[in-house]
Amino acid sequence: MPPDQAVDEVRRAYSILGVPPAASPEEIRQRYLHLVKEWHPDRHSHDSVAQWRANEKTKRLNEAYARVKDAPLRSGRTAATVGDSRSSRAPTDLRPEDFAVATSRARTSNMSLAAWLAIGLGLYALGDSLLALFGVGLVRESGARLDDVRRIALHGPGEAAYGWQSWIVSFGDAAERVLGVRALFGLTVAYAGLALLRHRSWARAALVAACSVVVICGVIGAGSMLRSDWARHTTVPIEAVLMGALAAYILRLLFRVRDDSL
Repeated sequence: MPPDQAVDEVRRAYSILGVPPAASPEEIRQRYLHLVKEWHPDRHSHDSVAQWRANEKTKRLNEAYARVKDAPLRSGRTAATVGDSRSSRAPTDLRPEDFAVATSRARTSNMSLAAWLAIGLGLYALGDSLLALFGVGLVRESGARLDDVRRIALHGPGEAAYGWQSWIVSFGDAAERVLGVRALFGLTVAYAGLALLRHRSWARAALVAACSVVVICGVIGAGSMLRSDWARHTTVPIEAVLMGALAAYILRLLFRVRDDSL
């Protein structure tokens, strides 16, 4: 690269970062970190156009910092030295922007995984609840009282109740209401997961709240499993524990994303 062109690029890099030629390497670094934080694409996720602009701005900031991080104009190096500085850097050198890109990719990966797991969890709760509602409805149409069915299951010598029958054993006449709420809750979780994939600002907080509820239900289910005869009556507690464990993992991913952004 011609020396004059190299000097022009360096001066342009100073202008992009908004630092004077006399700035020290530490001043340039602090200015760069401030601008990268201000223009981080995740801070503009509410608007796709603004996020695209932030991505482009971040690229220019990274390129500018790579040229002037050693304060070439302050040190009074010649134009030839400035032109050769880019080619003299060892290919194994790690730059600050490399860490920024790696961190951003890790955050995106964790957020995407949490979103897809939440969608799966929500759709399972929705589908399983609707199927159970259908089975409970058949029993209701037969004229039997759900509380009577529950008492027979709890005190009879029969085998364990599985599938939708477990909901009758666990909740009696309230089974339909519980399943209705569970189906609506599952739909909400799935929608929040989809919103997280689309980078909606409220999605992360909504998923944290929803998964916390699922974890609490899992803890209650674990308490029910401590009874020696729980398996003979219903399989609802173990299902609650498994879903609570998955929700806890989703929470871990969401909090990891939050920690990375601090």
